[in-house]
Amino acid sequence: MKRVHIVGMSPRTGTTLMMELMASCFKFDAYADHEMSILHVPQTPVSTFCSKHPRELPTLPFINDPNVWVICMIRDPRDVIVSKHRKAPDHFWTDLKNYRTYLTAYEKLRSKNPRLFSVVYEDLVQDPDKIQFTLERQIPFLQRTSSFSDFHKVAKPTEAAVAALGGVRKISQNSIGKWRNHMPRVKAQMELYGDISDHLIEFGYEADKNWLSELADVHADNGTHRRDVRTNYFRDTLQFCERSVKFARYHLGIPRRKSVILNPLSDTPSLRSAPAMTRSPLTMAK
Repeated sequence: MKRVHIVGMSPRTGTTLMMELMASCFKFDAYADHEMSILHVPQTPVSTFCSKHPRELPTLPFINDPNVWVICMIRDPRDVIVSKHRKAPDHFWTDLKNYRTYLTAYEKLRSKNPRLFSVVYEDLVQDPDKIQFTLERQIPFLQRTSSFSDFHKVAKPTEAAVAALGGVRKISQNSIGKWRNHMPRVKAQMELYGDISDHLIEFGYEADKNWLSELADVHADNGTHRRDVRTNYFRDTLQFCERSVKFARYHLGIPRRKSVILNPLSDTPSLRSAPAMTRSPLTMAK
C-alpha cells in the first residue's frame, strides 16, 4: 500500500486543510475519516491511502516503510499558539511547549528521511496550486483530479474536518498574522518557554530579532488554555501507554485496522462493492 501521511510541527498548523486538499484533489483508493495514526491501517486492503495525525511527528523515526510519504506542515508558531478550535472557541488550543517538542523531532528527522516533505502553511494559502504542483513532483503516484485552488468547489469533508477547519470555504490568507491581535498571549508564552526568534528567522518569518520591539510595552497574559495544566502529567502518561501499545502491535505485524472512507471511483475492483464509510457533502461556510 502506498500511503501519504500528514503531520504537523504542532496542532493547528494546517494538517486538516492539507488532508482535505489531498482527499479532494488527488485520486486515492481510500482516506482516513479524520485523524488516524500512522501505526493503524485501513480495515479494507487498498493500493493508495491518505491519512493525517497532527501530533505524530515524534513517531516517524520509528517508521521505515519505503511506501510511506510524509507531509509535514509548518506554520508561524505565533499564529499557532493563538489559534482556536470550534470545539473550544474561548480557549487557545496549543502552546509553545508542544511546538518546541515537535521542532526537536523535525530537526532530527528532516535530513534522514527522503520521503519527508515540508509544506509551509503560509505558502499553501497564498499559492495552493504551486504547492500542489510541487507535491506531484515529489510523490510519484499522485494523480490529480482537481486543483487545490478549486478545493472549496469539490470538497466533501466529514463533520470532524469541518469543525477543525471552522467551515469550508475558498482558501484564503486571513489567518496569517493573527498573532498581532493576541500579543499578550505571545509574550506570556515566550516568558514560559523561551524566545523563538531564531526559529522565526530560520523558517523565514522574520529577518532578524527586531520584531521583539513590538512586544516591549505589552503586558503578558497567557489567556485560557483548553486543558488545565495540572492534568498534563496524567494525560501524558495515558498517551504514552497508548503509543506503546500501538508501537507493539505495529512492529509485531498486527496493527489495528480502522474503518476508512473508500473511493467508489477507485480502479481497485475489490473496493467497488466493499462496505465503507462515505463522504457526503456538508453545508459549506461562506
